[in-house]
Order: sequence, then C-alpha cells, then structure tokens
Amino acid sequence: MKVIDGTPTSVKKDAFSKLTKSFQDILDKVLSPEKDSQAQDVFINHMNKTLGGKFVLLHNFILEGLDVPIPMILIGPPGISVIYASARKGVFRAKNEVLSEMNRSRDFVPSRPNLISHTMLMARAVDAHLKKRGYEVPEVQSLLFFSNPGTHVDSQRPALRIVLIDGLDRFSAGILQAQPVFTREDVQELTDAFTTPPPAPEPTQEPGPSTEQTPAAESGQVPVEEEIREGLGAKQMQTLSKKVRLTTKQLIFLGAMAFFEILILIGFVVLILTTLK
Repeated sequence: MKVIDGTPTSVKKDAFSKLTKSFQDILDKVLSPEKDSQAQDVFINHMNKTLGGKFVLLHNFILEGLDVPIPMILIGPPGISVIYASARKGVFRAKNEVLSEMNRSRDFVPSRPNLISHTMLMARAVDAHLKKRGYEVPEVQSLLFFSNPGTHVDSQRPALRIVLIDGLDRFSAGILQAQPVFTREDVQELTDAFTTPPPAPEPTQEPGPSTEQTPAAESGQVPVEEEIREGLGAKQMQTLSKKVRLTTKQLIFLGAMAFFEILILIGFVVLILTTLK
C-alpha cells in the first residue's frame, strides 16, 4: 500500500503562536494521554502489512475550500473509504447516525462529539471534491475505527461501518476479497484528483449585478465545505468542554504553568521593547 502524507511539514509561527502551542501541548498531556493520531498510526501500520500495491492511503489531506484535514482516505479497486480513527475508550452504542456512550450510572447518553456524523460529513466532503474534479464515483464509504482494546461498541444498524482493533484482520481480508470497481489506472487518476492542484480557471468576463440565486441558495442548503467547518468547530468545543473536568492538583498545575508562560511572554515583550530603544 502506498501512503501519501499531506501533513504540512513547515508552518511559520510567531512568538505568540508558539506560546499558544506550548500551552496546548500541556493541556494535551494532562487531558488526553492517548491521541487520535496514534490511532491513525495503528490503522496505517496494519493496512501497510496486509494490503498490496493496488491501494493508496491519503493521510491528512486538506481539500479545496476546507481548512481542516481529512484524516485518512483509502483508495483501491473496491472503492473509496474515508476513515476516522479514534483512541477513545469506553462502552458505546451506535444506532443509525447516533453514537451514545455509557456513563458512570451505566446509562447511555449522546456521545460528544458524535463521531458517526462527523465521519459521514467528511465522506460527503470527499465526494463533493471528486465531483468538482469531474469524477462520478460509487458511494464514498465511511469507516469509524477504534484502536483501544478496552473499547466496546453495541452496533444497532449504524449508518457507517465500525471496526474495532480485534476486527482489523477481518476488515482488511474483506477488502482484498471485494469485487473491484476501479482499475489500477482509475486508482491513480483518483489519487491525482487529491494530490495535484486544480486546473487554472479560464478567464471570463465579469458578470454584471444579478439578483438571481443559485440552486443551493434557493433551497436553503448549506455548502458541504461550510457544513463540515461548522461541524468540526462544534466538535472541538464539545471535546474541550467534556475533557475539562480536572482535579484540584491538575488545576493548580495548569495555573502554575499558565503563570510561568505569561512571565515568559512578558519577558519576551520587554526584551523586544528594550532592543527597539
């Protein structure tokens, strides 16, 4: 399997963004010892060992019109799948497009974020991207993968496929035995649709003022790009609100680290002002 990584290798950052990133790293270590990026590595490493050269996996690609990456897009003879890998641990229930999580009272409550709808939204964005490039493909499949061995999911006709860590072998074997719908050339063309820049638009005359509405505006539909941005923003806020349940020691630790980072920032500003003089 060929893995193409779309993660930016170099990002210019100023002193303030570096400070923010440093403080965010502290939060990640305290609040989230297991990250979804590790779950992605588990999935990629397993697929690398089992799938052949006819498959391509795109990792962390940002599509046109979006500012958030799609974690994994698997392209092969059986079709296209968008995979979201999660390191979350617990007991979940997946029914249609709703993901519920068992709380301490052993009741199922809506999981925040809803990884089912989140993954399906990404699949819609991938399908829209291909249509913009002129490709009409069979349905883009959605897959939710849990890497933690302590995770259990009670599946009741979920809207997408859910794979646990102990089901990876069965999943990869099923892909290899599936009926092909794409040729090797098709796989390469579809890969190019993500890895090459869009063609330059032809110059046209500027249209005059018009009051005509597009079909999307008339129907009140929200563009896929805007919808997925809003969905991801909600996910980040929900994840943060759920995770920030700290003990007194953790609060003291975070407060001390925040105070220390503020002192560094003040010292940095004073140093710049002194140098300018």
